[in-house]
Amino acid sequence: MRYTEFATRLDESIAEPGEPSSANDKATVVSALEQAGYEVKISGNKLGILTDEQRETVLKDALAYLQKKFPHGGAVYSSDPKIGSSIGGIKFEGSPIVVLARPKSKQGGSSSGKLNEENIRAMLQMLIMEYKSINVTFVDKRGLKMGIMNCNQVDDASMNVVDRQKADLILSSSDGKTLPISLKKVQADMWESADSTFGERAKTILANLQEQGVVKLEKFKTDKGGYFKLTKEIVVEPSPEEAMGAIFGSDLFKRGGVVVQTFKDEHFVTKDNNVTIQCEYIFTKKEDIPTSHLMVWIIRNDKTRNNPLPGLRTLGVTLARGIGKAGTKNAILVDVNGNVVQNPNIK
Repeated sequence: MRYTEFATRLDESIAEPGEPSSANDKATVVSALEQAGYEVKISGNKLGILTDEQRETVLKDALAYLQKKFPHGGAVYSSDPKIGSSIGGIKFEGSPIVVLARPKSKQGGSSSGKLNEENIRAMLQMLIMEYKSINVTFVDKRGLKMGIMNCNQVDDASMNVVDRQKADLILSSSDGKTLPISLKKVQADMWESADSTFGERAKTILANLQEQGVVKLEKFKTDKGGYFKLTKEIVVEPSPEEAMGAIFGSDLFKRGGVVVQTFKDEHFVTKDNNVTIQCEYIFTKKEDIPTSHLMVWIIRNDKTRNNPLPGLRTLGVTLARGIGKAGTKNAILVDVNGNVVQNPNIK
């Protein structure tokens, strides 16, 4: 699939023109942001998007999304620091609600995926203790299902990363069957760190883009030698094999799958020893993957990393992370053959 198809298909959750605005209702705006995959911290009428990315870019991306979601809401960017942040934020016409971007790393508590794994594992283990074995069915909002009968054991597999294994949990049954699953929180946007899988090809792509004059690398000197900095992120379309490897690894395809949900008690529906687990998305094969979660490579700035060059890092991320949830992120797009392509959503 090419980027023109990527961008025009993003995002099925965005409102069609003419949808009446509900941007004056805080719960509706929070729901819209969470539906788009943002992690939101609420403080009165201030809605903080938690992120470790460049906050100005996240705000621009969120503004484009909210303008499509609430076409009559009057969403605009305000640079006034009195709005609640030194970099400004998003406000709505006739509404006290403002949307800000907050650094996730400075928030209290943990937002790691590990808590998500522990929530589901603890719930299943309690049911197994009560019933000895349980029948587990994961079902997503589209009606797709994945499950295992007579499950009597749930193991943490998150540290098993040899040979590109992706499972976080392995559910086992009394008759010897297993179901490996990878768990992603709703706001998670990364598939894998790609230094080893994509770093070398990223060097070639960078060299070609520099030769064409498409990208400029600034070099900064330090006591340890220096590092490079990009003016724009580079988003690279993967081959089908690369995408499948980043998402399903060596252990999930045809054996298990990926479950997208930030688990809470209300997502578990039990009846005797039968438990149904409600999810945002489930995918066990390529055709199940929603547009927003298609995989792309990115080359981005990170002073702590060294691949493909000092100061740069490569990642496998969701499409929504790569080109923005509204498809309007101003990044350099490169197709699977190494050609620069135009994002039709950038005017």
